[in-house]
Parts: sequence; structure tokens; C-alpha cells
Amino acid sequence: MAWRSFWPAFDRSRGGRPTAPRQTVLVVQREEAVRWLIRGILESDGHAVVEAGDALEALATIRSLGRPVDLVLSDLIEPGLTGPGGLMGRLAPTTRVLLLSLFAGEEEIPQDSTHAMAVLQNPFRPDALGNKVRELLEERQK
Repeated sequence: MAWRSFWPAFDRSRGGRPTAPRQTVLVVQREEAVRWLIRGILESDGHAVVEAGDALEALATIRSLGRPVDLVLSDLIEPGLTGPGGLMGRLAPTTRVLLLSLFAGEEEIPQDSTHAMAVLQNPFRPDALGNKVRELLEERQK
């Protein structure tokens, strides 16, 4: 795949060996190309990544895993993410959430959640995403 040239640590053809996944991140994103990009960034940082196209698919994915994920990464405006019966309400209380915001001033975190959350302005640099994910996962371990 083309992404291997950008993330050589995971290119087994070069003799690289991926490190064992440290944490599981669920990426909820409608756009497949964006999911692919985010997945590459997170996997290059050693995370296990599962994907879903929307909140309903995310719930099915979590059920199929049989265990909670460590972090959910989603668009801030993803339908079905918040509110009664939304994805965040069905997550374990220790699950961290990273929301991507396309517009400046849209950084307000939904008030109906008890989950630890952060917002990252999109577009973002790969290192900014990696740093924010690490920060949230380290908070979880404290």
C-alpha cells in the first residue's frame, strides 16, 4: 500500500516489525479516505485501530469486540454520538473521546457526557493527532 512509504515502521517488506498495540482506538468517520489517513497515523504510533462509518456501526463494532475501546475518535457533529441512547452514553465511563472539529469556534464539548473529552481542530498535522491521542490515553491510565 502507498501509506507504507509514509509510515515505514509498519512496512514489513523493509524488515520493520510493528510494536504491540498499546491501546485500541475506534475511529468513527463517514469518509473512508479520512478513516484510512487517521488509521495510518494511529497504527504508526503503535495503536490498534478499529473503524466505523457512523455511530450505529460504531456500536456494532464495540459489541463485536466484546470489550470497551480505550478511545473513540469522531467528528464533533456525528449524528448519534451524543444525546439519549447515543454512542457516548453507551461507552464505559473510562473511555476517552477525541472529537474533530472542522470550524473554528466549534470547540464546545457536548455537555451531556461524563466522558473525558478533547477537541482537535481539523485539518490537523499527524503529530498533533498522535500527541492528543497519547495525552488522552495517558490520562486514562492515571
